[in-house]
Amino acid sequence: MSSTLRALPDGSQPDSHEPEADEIQLFLDRICALIQNDEPRRAIDAIFQEVNSLLVASRFDDCDQLLRRIDLDRIPPLLLASFLTITVAAKEQLPTRAEFYRQVRDRVETQRGVEGANRLLAGLE
Repeated sequence: MSSTLRALPDGSQPDSHEPEADEIQLFLDRICALIQNDEPRRAIDAIFQEVNSLLVASRFDDCDQLLRRIDLDRIPPLLLASFLTITVAAKEQLPTRAEFYRQVRDRVETQRGVEGANRLLAGLE
């Protein structure tokens, strides 16, 4: 989203740090397009790049809003784990992350069983 969030004319970011819903949706649609084009590595790279840029800039509200908007039906488990991986160090600043983890865990357990979920999500609580 760092590349999709609007900048002010001087190049700085708006003070509100609230990305528009459309910007989040555009990012998530780009991830889904990469998945559909069988480019999961590029999708993972995009997730890490965009979310990391938000975290480095201490834009925790933006990152939290992104986690709230992820449609678990559109994103495969490996990429859901990527969102959890890149946000694990900032989990204390992301109130939505704990619920996101629970939803991802339930989803992965349904698809891969408890052991599969344990393997994929180890250390990402």
